Amino acid sequence: EAHDVRDVLEEVCSLVQDRRRLAHQNAPDVALVAVSGLIVELARTPVVQAFTNIVQNAVEAYDNTGRSPRVEITAGREQNAISIAVRDFGCGMDAAQLEQAKVLFSSSKSYGTGFGLPLALRIVESEHEGRLRLESRKGEGTTVHVLLPLKASGGES
Repeated sequence: EAHDVRDVLEEVCSLVQDRRRLAHQNAPDVALVAVSGLIVELARTPVVQAFTNIVQNAVEAYDNTGRSPRVEITAGREQNAISIAVRDFGCGMDAAQLEQAKVLFSSSKSYGTGFGLPLALRIVESEHEGRLRLESRKGEGTTVHVLLPLKASGGES
């Protein structure tokens, strides 16, 4: 179905902030920059789950840093796709952690399951024919880049 990307990302932000409040943790400062009208064909529930996992990881990147979580989410159109970036300024990852981040059941967090990012990767790449790419620097933060095609394959042009 066709969905407005901004609406999907607003739902994700609300879910992550509510989860933090329920756990009696500081709600993250999330800056969302996405114009309305960026329409993309997607299965909403799994995509919300994928981005909730990505944003939750971004928030958790501040654990043990002593800083309040701040996450920037930007979305825009890029040719025949929607480009979404989720950026944090938390602990970041070194090259080895970055390589392991996409591996199922591999987590650098003592309480992590290693399920969130691999699930997001599967939803984006296998179920929506998109791309997910990570950039990170230890001590500086991480950016998750997602590219989702505007139309599902096999759709009419």
